[in-house]
This record gives sequence, structure tokens and C-alpha cells, in this order.
Amino acid sequence: MIKELSKDKYCEVYNLIKNDKFPEATSVILKNNPGWIFVDNINNPKTALIFCKGMGGFYLLGDYTNTQFKSELLSFVEEVVYSRLNNIGISWIEISGVSEEWNRIIEEVFSNKNLGKDKQLVYKLKNEISISEKSIENIRLFNKNTFNLQISNIDFLKNETQKFWGNIENFMNKGICSYYLIENEIVSICYSGLVKGNIHTVGIETLEKHRRKGYGYKVAKAFIKECRMKGIELHWDCSEDNDGSKSMAEKLGLEKEYDYTCYWYKF
Repeated sequence: MIKELSKDKYCEVYNLIKNDKFPEATSVILKNNPGWIFVDNINNPKTALIFCKGMGGFYLLGDYTNTQFKSELLSFVEEVVYSRLNNIGISWIEISGVSEEWNRIIEEVFSNKNLGKDKQLVYKLKNEISISEKSIENIRLFNKNTFNLQISNIDFLKNETQKFWGNIENFMNKGICSYYLIENEIVSICYSGLVKGNIHTVGIETLEKHRRKGYGYKVAKAFIKECRMKGIELHWDCSEDNDGSKSMAEKLGLEKEYDYTCYWYKF
């Protein structure tokens, strides 16, 4: 029977991670970022369904030949997961398998749903980019002293990072954030969304009234500079049809390294 793993036992599923392609799942296992872990056996887990709250999505990993887990998965999602998601304002299932074998199982298990799928692209930093002082004159690095500044919308930064980190203290201990300041207003931020060791996923958010002005690109350049100085590896994930994100990644010197499939449906 599929059951939820208690946080003190999250380490039991770490051996199910075979590579660095899905730091979103690993960040939950390491308790860096909030989420849930459901397994086939709480004492000796071989297969896991991991929910990453920041991404709002699930990841299937471990033994894909586990027939009992496979046979229970749909009913577990319908009877347990739906209500859990509704409680946090989510009305859809978004799920990725860590292998092609898992993708086939997702398509089989959820075949009676109106299952959509998208290709996700992952970019890594390959090329050096020059960062002039002029380009970062309005950009600052977030730290505890930021709260002492007269910033009118500090909650913008706090709310965006807390989506991934649960609370601002957790983020400050493990993440990085650069922000673009105009007068006393933060107009754009680039931050660590999820963390697995020295791998940080990249999140960018710009106030709607300030979009298409280049602030996101500038703050991302400053963020990349800080990450390079600290030996941090960037993980840039976007959907194949997100032309804006793809263009910015390439402009910043990142190159596509691999892709994977994300499935989804509303319930």
C-alpha cells in the first residue's frame, strides 16, 4: 500500500536518485525545499512519488517494474492526493517520470484522464558572459540587511521565494537572490528556486508593469555572476514553447543540455 513517508525518513529514498537531472525531487528528499514523499514501503522503499511544492508537480522514481505500486497509483492519487492539493489551492496533476520507462507507465496509469504533455528543456551555463558595472548599478544582493532598507514592496520578494522555500529564513540560509531596485521599489528578482548540493534552479519574477524592459535579464546576469563566484551550478528549466525563457537563457550564455516530458491534467 502506498503511504506517506515521514520527514525523518526522507533519507531512505535518496538512493533512488540516479543522476542530477531532477534536482526538484532531490531538494525535497534533502529537506531543502518543502514537499511530500509517498512510497511503496515505509521501511524499505523501492519506488517513490515525490511532490515538490515550489514546482507544484510530482516526480516518479525508483523501481518502475513495481507492479503493486503501479496498480495502486491511480486510486491513491484520486483518493488521497486530490484533497491534499485542493487544500493548497491546486486543481491539477502535473507529473514527470525520471526515465522513459516511467513515462510509459504514466501514460498507461492515467490513460482515462485528459492527459496533456509538454516537453521541458534544461539549460546549463556553458559560456562566460561579461557583466559590466553599469549593468548592475541598480542591482543588489539580498541579505538580512535588506530588511533595514526602506523598500516599499519587500513582500514581493518574500512571497515569491516562500513559494519554493516555505519561509524566508530557510531561503536565507540556503538560497541566493539578486534584485533590481528603482527608487524604493523592487521591480525584478532572480533567485534560487530549489537547491541540491551546489545545483540551484533559477527563478525570475518581474512586476507586471515593469516587464519587457530588460530588468529580468539584468538581474539574472548579476545572479549568475554571484553563482559563478560561489561555484554554484545553474539549472534553468522551461517549457519548449516558452520562447521568452529560451531566448533569455541563450542570451545569458546557457545551452540546452537535455529535455524531459511533463504530463498534466485537471481534476
